[in-house]
Amino acid sequence: LAPSSQWDRASDKKMMLEEPLRVATCTRIINPNTEDAKYVINVKDVEHTVKSYMVGLGDKVSSTDIDRGMRVGVDRKTYQIQIPLPPRIDPFVTMMTVEEKPDVTYDDVGGCKEQIEKIREVVELPLLHPEKFVKLGIDPPKGVLCYGPPGTGKTLVA
Repeated sequence: LAPSSQWDRASDKKMMLEEPLRVATCTRIINPNTEDAKYVINVKDVEHTVKSYMVGLGDKVSSTDIDRGMRVGVDRKTYQIQIPLPPRIDPFVTMMTVEEKPDVTYDDVGGCKEQIEKIREVVELPLLHPEKFVKLGIDPPKGVLCYGPPGTGKTLVA
């Protein structure tokens, strides 16, 4: 949160009074790169049915900002395109991304040499040498279940 000396209350109040935009997808551009370019957008209504509209651009957006297949913010009444939106990111994918690479090695886990060796065999071998599994005609393991009392290094090894 910024210090109160940097707050712009007038701008914040103006933004709060503006009606929120609807999210749409630009599916087609008619007469691209011309003054009379039109855009076909798909908008989901309250019943979750998709409706298509042919619209123009708002004052704050340029025709070079909008591409086919892009998500856009449209005015709720006129459906004019007001702003380009970033691509939708699946929250499940976001949860699975590694924010920072851990700097823990197997040597940092003490006293579990036999268990670490088994885990490395199950996890790393299918990734590094898949031809061995093909040659033997077996499917590689799909995962490892670690169990035991707290504080024994299960998460550290994973």
